[in-house]
Amino acid sequence: MLSEKSGVSLPVLARFERGEADTRGNALILLEKAIRRGGVELINADDRKGEGVRVAREKG
Repeated sequence: MLSEKSGVSLPVLARFERGEADTRGNALILLEKAIRRGGVELINADDRKGEGVRVAREKG
């Protein structure tokens, strides 16, 4: 569960989902780290394409 993997409480996650959470805090950093550790690559926008996500390739 993302809450357990990130250390972010369920009420804070629910506020994020509803768009009510303050994204300046430590919770956003913890969520990003947990998502990346889970094998998801977060892609930044550039001048050609918008932001996105993809499953990271396994190393090896």
